[in-house]
Amino acid sequence: MRIKKIKDSMYKRDIYFAFNCSQQKVLEWIKKVFQTDCSPSTGAVGRFVVLENKEKGHMAQIVWVEKFSHTPSSIAVVAHEVLHLTFSVLDDLGLKYDSETSEEAFTYYFDHLLEEFIKTCSVVKRSNKRGKRKRK
Repeated sequence: MRIKKIKDSMYKRDIYFAFNCSQQKVLEWIKKVFQTDCSPSTGAVGRFVVLENKEKGHMAQIVWVEKFSHTPSSIAVVAHEVLHLTFSVLDDLGLKYDSETSEEAFTYYFDHLLEEFIKTCSVVKRSNKRGKRKRK
């Protein structure tokens, strides 16, 4: 199971990316780390979850992707979940999507987040390659 904190230099949100693991493992991690339960989503290969603390606002936002493999379909699943994240963060800040007035804010933030997610996966992919040794 891989869980990485995503750098959100724009709005400083606590965003986590869980990938290459089952949904059940992520739900167990959420319960352990945030002391809260989430219901499973049947048949999902990706999911976006907002963990809320009424007193402090958002506690964390989590994107989970069952299997990330740098393929077009895998990147599409990440993009789908990151789009949910984009709408959630900007809505929380009071910005509603409107093609006339706020479209660029949504697309720039989505671009920023998706780049951070892909960079995170690429770093993990490179470090995995370095760590593997040839067997004789």
